[in-house]
Amino acid sequence: MPRIPEKILCAAIWIDDDKPHPNQPTATGIVYCGYRHGNIFPQIPSEQLSDARLFGKIHQGFLTSNGRYLDREAALAIAQKQGQFISNYVRANRLFSEDLY
Repeated sequence: MPRIPEKILCAAIWIDDDKPHPNQPTATGIVYCGYRHGNIFPQIPSEQLSDARLFGKIHQGFLTSNGRYLDREAALAIAQKQGQFISNYVRANRLFSEDLY
């Protein structure tokens, strides 16, 4: 059976609380996802968001069709390889949701 190429599905924000949680694409923390990063922030409970910001445990990235969380740099490589990158230029070697759709 041929492998389907991995693609970027959506924007994601990983709140790493250093605790394992079931059914998450990361070893620790919780990953929230949405159309754009700005759409995700309202989903995150305010106390969790303030703690994450305080301790530098908030990471913006993307989810893939293989269920992986990737940071902006790794996501850019996949988006370019799969022809998903629609922007006219790359900003700081990172992917932004505006570059996808």
